[in-house]
Amino acid sequence: MLKGYIVGWKVREKPEEHKIDYWFDHRAEKAAYWPTRQEAENDCAIFDYHCIVIPSAEGGTHVCNGFKVEERAPGEFVVFCLAPFIVRDTISGESAPISEMERLHFLVNEILARIEERKQEIIDRGAKEGKTVEIEALRGRLEDSKTAYAGPDRDACAMEVDRLLSALTAKYGTRVPIDHAYKIMQDLDAGRGYTPND
Repeated sequence: MLKGYIVGWKVREKPEEHKIDYWFDHRAEKAAYWPTRQEAENDCAIFDYHCIVIPSAEGGTHVCNGFKVEERAPGEFVVFCLAPFIVRDTISGESAPISEMERLHFLVNEILARIEERKQEIIDRGAKEGKTVEIEALRGRLEDSKTAYAGPDRDACAMEVDRLLSALTAKYGTRVPIDHAYKIMQDLDAGRGYTPND
């Protein structure tokens, strides 16, 4: 097992993925650092929660856990874990303190990810119980999208909304299973279309 220090992270561009990419380095001098031990320890719990998966030097993948804090220099606390890392250079650049804005962005995305997980649990439970959504409720949301549309072809947008409503009615009647309705709204919010076979 080798020490791998957190160098940085980046939230995926697609918000619906709720995923974060991480970079590690075996050199403490390359690691990102926190100004206090408490702040670093707080984020250790978040890193553990995310179940960060890395390619393993032993083959396959490994889930990183047990993140710990190490004082690199006065006022510089770095975070590491022991894992079968494949030793190689990481992204270039000097180590830098984690700014308050970066920490806030990280924590906000963490909260959003947990909310999304909780929301999905509720939807899944509702689906098992056979809960449905009135298609008229979806109609209102879709009609709102016509009004909010700011693209070059409002007529095409309106036609697409009408097509979607017709497809939903043909497939489900007056009530849509709650998990299907939720997926439809996720797809629309993410800019993906919907077909009756979804």
